[in-house]
Amino acid sequence: RHVCYPLHVHIAKDNREFYATELTPFFKHINDLEDAHEGGLKFGHPQDLYSHQKCLGVGGAMKNKTYACHLCNIHKDDLNKVNDVACDDCIRLGRRHEGAPTPCYHQTVSDEQLLAGLQQEREALLLQYAHLAVLPLRQSKMRCGNGGINDNRSDMYHVEFEGRSVQSRELHRVMMENELRMRNIVPDGTQAAQLRIQLSEILLTENSYNILCKVLAANSLDEAMVKLEKAIPCLLHLENRSSEAIISRLVHRGWELREDSPAGIQQYISDVERIINQQFFGSPDCPSTWKFPVEDDGTMGDFKFANWRCRRIVLHYNDLVDICLPGDELAEERISWRSVASSYRDCIMVCSNFVFFI
Repeated sequence: RHVCYPLHVHIAKDNREFYATELTPFFKHINDLEDAHEGGLKFGHPQDLYSHQKCLGVGGAMKNKTYACHLCNIHKDDLNKVNDVACDDCIRLGRRHEGAPTPCYHQTVSDEQLLAGLQQEREALLLQYAHLAVLPLRQSKMRCGNGGINDNRSDMYHVEFEGRSVQSRELHRVMMENELRMRNIVPDGTQAAQLRIQLSEILLTENSYNILCKVLAANSLDEAMVKLEKAIPCLLHLENRSSEAIISRLVHRGWELREDSPAGIQQYISDVERIINQQFFGSPDCPSTWKFPVEDDGTMGDFKFANWRCRRIVLHYNDLVDICLPGDELAEERISWRSVASSYRDCIMVCSNFVFFI
């Protein structure tokens, strides 16, 4: 009686343009309607991670985006780190793998202490950046992060803009200077590269501050967690993208070692196809039909696998390392690649045992 379920049906190709032209305006209209009747109407529109990223135009796969999260400005190099001290649950359960303590990756995401910490973080940001107290700035036009369906480098109002003419590049440099002065911040220099780095940090900080304000404005812990838990990715998609990344980077490293020899490249392609088709996905008597991706210009293409195929390759990653990095002179590098795969397998195993990653 008290719940209405509006339907918004589209039969269309699922891509960025569809989200930008159809779904984003739909969700914006719902949000505007809720704001106009604050305290009376409540709308909920659950979305998967992909939908959030495309509708907001921020975030994405860690192998493609420096800032993969659509809710915060965490750098991809700061994700997936082992805790120096295991959490209380890992200590209590005594989790071990092959006789050694299982690496602990757990982070607390839902208690009152977290909200108190977020409050302190917001206050620290206000002390460091006084202009945050008067956000949003009406005259500000620059933005950072993913730019939707458009290339950021061709967007004059994006901090990563790369102009084709001297005039456009100078105009963009002046715009970045004005953005900093608008916030009463002294530019670190006059060069475009210096301004771009400084302004990017400021804009990302503003995004983080806005998220903190929304979370801390919640009336209860449960309401606050709704906003925070949206940042937890689906483990299946995370595993797929991460596995593809460590596989393709290893194979690309082997390609680089042979790129000066066309015959060496052809032999390399044959060796990789053989081990994948006859060992990972099939057998010598019944091989698979996977083909090494090569672009029209002769360069190496992107690797795309189903989840079970990624797991099979990662499970036998050391064998692929031997194919890609042969020879005694690369022995130390082979050890490094194997170590990465071992740590990654441990991480996925730990995450798979906890329901809140799913």
